[in-house]
Formats: sequence, C-alpha cells, structure tokens
Amino acid sequence: MSKVISPFVSVEVIGLMQDCNSRRTKAVSNNGFRPVWDEKFDFFMALPEMALIRFAVFDSSSGSGEFIGQTTMPFDSVMTGYLISIFLSFIFEFASFFFSCFFFFQVPSHLLGKREG
Repeated sequence: MSKVISPFVSVEVIGLMQDCNSRRTKAVSNNGFRPVWDEKFDFFMALPEMALIRFAVFDSSSGSGEFIGQTTMPFDSVMTGYLISIFLSFIFEFASFFFSCFFFFQVPSHLLGKREG
C-alpha cells in the first residue's frame, strides 16, 4: 500500500563560509502529486559567483524527514523567472521541479560611502 507524502523543500546555498545558509518551506499536507509552496526566502551573499544552490525535497509525514530527491546548480546559472529543473530521486528516478526565482541585488550601506572629489 503506497501512501501520499507531505513534502517540504530545503533550499540551501553552498559557497563561501559567510554565504552558506539554508531555509525550509512548510510541508504541504498529503499532496505529493502537485504540491505548491508559495514562500519567499532571502539569501545575502558576498560572492554569488562561487555559490551553489540546492533544492532538496523531503517527506515530513515519515517523522524523520525522509529524503525524496534533490537538484543542485551554480547560483549564477539561475536567472530571474521560471525554471524547470530535473532532479534525481532517492530511488534513482528522475522528476521535474518547477519554481520561480526573482533576484534583487542590494549593495550594503557601508559600501555606499561618499566619494571625496
């Protein structure tokens, strides 16, 4: 008997020590077929050119957060808009992951000092 999972996504940035960070979505209860996570995460990075971004899907209904699948890509290859990525599941099957990314670049205020001239 198969069960319907309650998936959540872990979004992780891997790069310089100060750039490494992760966030987790809420679980979508009993919806492993077409789950939707309408969540926003902010990641602040010193050097995005050296970072990877990882999306990993887990099942919260298993109690221990059973691994379902993942995809990892260079951060600077992700563009603003919608993206479909293929990820490898734990049983070596391929599935697709559709998500949207919107980027806002902000220069830290301490770098915006007045120029003398």
